[in-house]
Amino acid sequence: MPQDPDSSSANDIVARQYEAWVYPEPIADLTKAIEDGYGGLTDIPVFGPLYWPDRRFFDKLDVLVAGCGTNEGAYHAIRNPRCRITAIDVSRASLGHTKYLKEKHRLDNLEIHLLDLHEVGRLGKQFDLIISTGVLHHLADPDAGLRSLRDVLAPDGVMSLMLYGKTRRHGVYLLQRAFQLMGLGQTKVDIDIVRRLLDGIPKNHSVNAYLESANDLAFDAGVVDTFLHPQDRAYAVGEVYDFVETNGLSFMGWLDRAPYCPRAVISSGEDILSRICRLPEREQAEITDLLSFGSGTHRFNACLPAHFTRAPRITFNSENFLRYRPAPRFGLRVAQRSDLASGRPAILERNGYKVTATLQEGMLLEQCNGQRRISDILPVLDRFVSLEDDKVAIARRLFAAMHEMGHFLFSTW
Repeated sequence: MPQDPDSSSANDIVARQYEAWVYPEPIADLTKAIEDGYGGLTDIPVFGPLYWPDRRFFDKLDVLVAGCGTNEGAYHAIRNPRCRITAIDVSRASLGHTKYLKEKHRLDNLEIHLLDLHEVGRLGKQFDLIISTGVLHHLADPDAGLRSLRDVLAPDGVMSLMLYGKTRRHGVYLLQRAFQLMGLGQTKVDIDIVRRLLDGIPKNHSVNAYLESANDLAFDAGVVDTFLHPQDRAYAVGEVYDFVETNGLSFMGWLDRAPYCPRAVISSGEDILSRICRLPEREQAEITDLLSFGSGTHRFNACLPAHFTRAPRITFNSENFLRYRPAPRFGLRVAQRSDLASGRPAILERNGYKVTATLQEGMLLEQCNGQRRISDILPVLDRFVSLEDDKVAIARRLFAAMHEMGHFLFSTW
C-alpha cells in the first residue's frame, strides 16, 4: 500500500527534530557504560528465553533495530558479537554517532542504513528479531509502520516493541497542549520556559507521576522529546493488544509481566484479587494498569500467528513443568532471608515489587541458575518433605507464581 503523502510529510517533521535534537543522549564509550551498569531493556542474552523458550543459544541471528537512535544498534552489536545487527534511522545525526561507536568498538557485525522504517523492505532481508523502541508511536500512521516491520519478520521471528502508555503520560499530554497553545517550539529559549514551568507545577498535577520515573529530562533533547514533540500518541493496555492483532500479528506477552499482574501490584485483599484473576488475562492487565496508574511505556513481544500457534507455552497445568529450567530475572534480589527458628519468611524484591517465600520455597529458588531443571532441584526439599507429590505441589505453586509476576524466566530446551 503506498504511503499517504501527508503521512510522509509528518514523518519528515519528526526526522528534522532528531537531526536538531539528537536522542537519546549519546554514549561515548559503550564498553565502559556497560561495565557501569548500562543495559538495554530488550537485551538478547537476558531476554532470549522470553523470545524463544526452547532455544539454548541466541547467536547467529539477523537482528533489525528499527529506529536505532544514537546508541541502541551499537549496543546490540557489542552484546551479541555472533549476531548480524542492522540499524536503521531517519536521523543522520543519530547514525553519525552510531557510526562512531561502530568504528570505536570495531563492530564488524553492525550495518547502518539511513532509511525510513516504512522502506525497510528495500533491504531485501528477513529478520529473526526486530527491536523497535519508542518509534512507532511517533509515526503519522503507526499501523502502517508495524505492517512494514511485520513484512520483514522471519516465520519464527519475534518483535520486541515499546509504545508510550496512556495512564502515566496523562499529565504529559496536558502540558503538551498548554505548550502548543503558548506557541512554544524547540529552541533553547522554549526549553528553558518548559523547565521553569515544570519547577512551578502544583504537587497535585498528574504530570508528577510521570516526572518521578523520567530519567532523561536533565538532557535538553529529552525535554524536547517529552514535551515539545510535534507528533506522538500513547496506548492504553487494550489498545496495545488491538494494535498488534489488527495488523496481522499475535501478542506474545509483556517484556515484564509484573506491572500488569494483579498479584504483583494490588494488595487490597484476596477476595478482590480472586475477582480480578477470574477474568481473561487481557482484562486483568487493563485493570492492573488503571488501578496502579501504570507505566509511561508498554514493552511487549509479538510474532506471526503461525509461529504463535506452534511456539512453546510456559504453563504449569501438567508435570511437564518439571522439565523447565528457571532463571531469576535480572534485578531480583533477596531483601530478607528466611529463618527456620523464628519462622520468618524470605522476601524477594525487584523494582519495588515484593513477594514472600517460605523457607522451602527459598531453598528451591536459590538452586535456580537457568541450567538446572526443576526436577533436578527438588531433592533440596528431602529433609523437610518426604512425599514426592508434596514436593511437586510446592514447586508448581511457587514457580507458577514466579512466572505470573515475571520474576523468573523459563527455558524448555
